[in-house]
Amino acid sequence: MKIAGIVAEYNPFHKGHQHQCDRLREMGYEGIIAAMSGNFVQRADTALTDKYRRAAGAVASGVDLVIELPLPYALASAEDFARGGITVLTATGAIDAVCCGCESGEEKNRKQYQALCYAEEEGRIGAKMKEGLSYPAACKAAVTELGEAWSEEPNDVLAIAYRKALDRIAPQIPLLAIERKGSYHGQNEEGFESAESIRRRLRLGEAIQSALPEGSYEQIKDAPLADIIRLERAILAYYRTTPTEEWKGFYGMREGMAERIEKFCDAKTLSELYDRVKTKRFPHSAVRRAILCGYLRIPADLPPITYLRVLAFNERGQEILRRMKKEATLPICSSLSPKQAEDPLVRAQLRGDEFFAMTLPEPGGRYEEMIRSSRKIFDFGK
Repeated sequence: MKIAGIVAEYNPFHKGHQHQCDRLREMGYEGIIAAMSGNFVQRADTALTDKYRRAAGAVASGVDLVIELPLPYALASAEDFARGGITVLTATGAIDAVCCGCESGEEKNRKQYQALCYAEEEGRIGAKMKEGLSYPAACKAAVTELGEAWSEEPNDVLAIAYRKALDRIAPQIPLLAIERKGSYHGQNEEGFESAESIRRRLRLGEAIQSALPEGSYEQIKDAPLADIIRLERAILAYYRTTPTEEWKGFYGMREGMAERIEKFCDAKTLSELYDRVKTKRFPHSAVRRAILCGYLRIPADLPPITYLRVLAFNERGQEILRRMKKEATLPICSSLSPKQAEDPLVRAQLRGDEFFAMTLPEPGGRYEEMIRSSRKIFDFGK
C-alpha cells in the first residue's frame, strides 16, 4: 500500500482538503495519514472545535488515519511546525511521500527553497537579521537579492519549511506540492471556500453546509465553538501579576519581546496588547505566538516528540496501524498513561487541553470529561 502523509490543522476539514485527498488517490496513494494540530493552532488561537470532532470529520471525508501534532509544535513558527509534523509522519514508518498545497506550485516553490538554502549557506540571512529584520523578512530580502521571486503566501512558506524538514529528517521521502489557486481568505477559483472564511461565517451563524464534505459537517454542525476570548482576562492577569523572569524563557520570547510585553501588559484587551507589542522586528503573528506560549508555559527548547497519539481512523487506517506496530519508531497510543507523567511533552499537551476546555461555552461539558482522568494524574502547576 502506497501511503501519503499530510500535515494539517483541519480547522475545519473542508472541500479543498477533500480535493487534496482525491488528488492523492488519483496519484496512486491508497492510504493517507494526517498529522493534525490538536486544540490550538499555529496562528496562536484555539481551534474552532475540539480535536476529536475535527479528526473524526477528516476520517469521514478522505483521510484514513489522524495522529495528533503535539501542542508545542502546533503553536510553533513555520519551521518548528513543519519539523514536528514531518517527525510525526516519518516516525510512523509507513509514508512514501508528504503532500502539501502551495500557492506557487511545485517548480516555483522548489526554486525558492534552493535560493533560500544558498542564501543561508552564504550567511546572507544572518546578515539581514543583524540589520534588524525579522527572520521572514530577512529570508525575503536575501532571496530577492539573488534574483529569485519570494512568496509570502502562508502555504508557500510552509511548503519550504516542509522541504527543509524532510531534507534533515528523511531526505529519501519526496514532497508533493500541489498548487493551490485563488484567495486564501475567501472562495478560490475552483469554488473551494477557505477555512478562515468558513470559521468566520460559522461564528456569525450562517449556513456552511455547502462548504464542507458531509462527514466533516456532521461532526461540527452542533459542536460547541471554542473562543480564546474566554481566556482573555486570565492571560492579561497572568502577565500583569507574574514576574517577567518566570515567563521570559518560554517559546517565542526572543530578546526584547518579554520586555515589551511587560511594558504594555496594562492593555485592556489581547488585541490591544498584540498591537502595542508588535514592531518591525516582532510581527503580529510572532507576538501572538509568544504571548500564548508564555501563558501555556511552552519551553523555548521544544521537548522531543516521544509518542504517536492516534485521534481517529477508518478500516484502511486500522490496516495502516497494524503496519505501524511493526515499523513505527515511536510508541503508538490513543490515551496518555501515568507512566508518561514526567514527560515534558505530555505535561504541555495536557495543560493545553485543560485550558482549551475553558475556552468552550460550558467548561464543565463533554470535552472536560474526556480529560478528567488525566487531570487526576498530572500536577499542572509544574
